Amino acid sequence: MDSDAKKFYFEIFTPDGVRFQGDVKSVTLPALDGYMGILAGRAPVTAIVATGTVTIHKINEGGEESWFVSHGFCQMRQNHLTLLAEESKPLAELDPEHAWDLLQRAYKMPKDTIEQRTLRDQAVHECRIRFALAQKAKKAKTGSMMDFNSLMSPGGAEK
Repeated sequence: MDSDAKKFYFEIFTPDGVRFQGDVKSVTLPALDGYMGILAGRAPVTAIVATGTVTIHKINEGGEESWFVSHGFCQMRQNHLTLLAEESKPLAELDPEHAWDLLQRAYKMPKDTIEQRTLRDQAVHECRIRFALAQKAKKAKTGSMMDFNSLMSPGGAEK
């Protein structure tokens, strides 16, 4: 079997520019209604991408990379997958303290109208995902997670 048939080109773009590009074996990404796996030769598809983890199975270096992604959309066409996202970075670069701060800000968003409640609930949901992924990444690096007692004390995660 042709080795090119087992790979495809994948790119992640954010407003800050290209975050990843290269040949890959497969990609798993958080579509709006569940995780979606992409392999070479897949029929064309366009999907909304939710906040979560993109797992990239690489060709040349082998192994896999895990990336955080904050909503956008993707398109697979002619063995080329493009993901446009508001934010994307390697999972290891997520900062739990910053994620906690964003979650606290989301909880403080106004909720007087149905629209405000909807926006607040969406922000809280996305920030919870970010915080959980940041905690997981920190545990993988250091073997420990953030101390919730210090987070809940006056001053929070401030240093």
